[in-house]
Amino acid sequence: LVVDDHPTNRELLYDQLEHLSINVSVASSGHQGLMLIKQSITENEPYDLILLDYLMPSMDGVEVARLMLKSTDMSRIPIVILSSDYFVQDIRKEGLTNVREILNKPIRFSKLKATCYRAITGVTNGLPLNQPDPPEVAEEIYDERASGREKKRVLVAEDVEVNRMVITSMLEKGGFDVVCAENGIKALETLDKGTFDVVLMDCHMPEMDGFEATREIRSRSGADADIPIIAVTADAMREDRERCIGYGMNDYISKPYKEEDIIRLIDRWTHSSPDKALKQRSSTESSKVESSNDNIASIEADQKIFDFDALSRRLMGDDELIQTVTEAFLSDMPQQIAALKLAIVDDHPAQAATLAHGIKGSSANVGGMALSAKASVMEKSGKSGDIERLRQDMVDLEKHFEQLKKEMEGVVA
Repeated sequence: LVVDDHPTNRELLYDQLEHLSINVSVASSGHQGLMLIKQSITENEPYDLILLDYLMPSMDGVEVARLMLKSTDMSRIPIVILSSDYFVQDIRKEGLTNVREILNKPIRFSKLKATCYRAITGVTNGLPLNQPDPPEVAEEIYDERASGREKKRVLVAEDVEVNRMVITSMLEKGGFDVVCAENGIKALETLDKGTFDVVLMDCHMPEMDGFEATREIRSRSGADADIPIIAVTADAMREDRERCIGYGMNDYISKPYKEEDIIRLIDRWTHSSPDKALKQRSSTESSKVESSNDNIASIEADQKIFDFDALSRRLMGDDELIQTVTEAFLSDMPQQIAALKLAIVDDHPAQAATLAHGIKGSSANVGGMALSAKASVMEKSGKSGDIERLRQDMVDLEKHFEQLKKEMEGVVA
């Protein structure tokens, strides 16, 4: 049984588990999950495993696990907690003996397969449950660039699941320890619980955006106040970089970025003092921002429907991860497009601009260049209040997505 309030996560987990020939049921809340578990026991067909999301409204994963532990029948069912929050592992202190494993998002297929096997069978190859997998199980890949580097902890604040999957893969393969937060509020909470070397801060997030989160961090006392913060956004104009710096961010990178660029940027800020790093920001460095602007601007001229080679390079040729990322993108994008369409129908150009911005960044990240270019045009129309142009371009945007979907399914299948 998969219990997760996010529809994209549920669908992705369902597909992955079904691929393993596992009979899967899903629930969208803790309450619904408990109801299905009780029903399965009544029908004498109890679940063999519960995959339980940690962060859910009304009743979170820990509360569901507690209630199950109090029930004689339900306490026997093993639980795997799914979380984007590294510190959820503190639940071990709660004495929840029915929680066999804690699996951090983004979830790779091989890791999910190994975790489910251990949780159901209890076989750990001599390792205690809830301990990190050995390299041959986790398939953690570190190249020569990671060797010799002191392992740094990176907090990634990013609201789009696909983008989190991409950046996590890049950084983990580069030898970094990565923790993800879905918005600015979660990023602040995560900083309160642990120590990090650098923050990758997406500028546009719900609840609290990257700008406000950065301002809050800089207003604090203690070590957090001076932590290097690198802005990550789909915007790429010089004024955007100046805005980021004005809010207290130390540096800037625009989507889509290359693995070597983001790692070089993190290395600069984690191996040098902030003052020294700032001095290294010469006119040559500033020109990189301009070239990044040209790169984003050229997307519209390029109009490539699906740049598979770019996506493959971004994910270091990991076929399994490419499959997972594209499936997650294709599952989530229709919801983003539907929300954009509704904002246009309701005559909310500013909201449409925000939604188009998200589509622009996530589609560029997976190589959907034509879709990203059209979303960029619509973002500008939304900011200028041109609702009629938005209506016209909406038709093209939907066509671009259908073309992208067709090419992705053809290449990745």
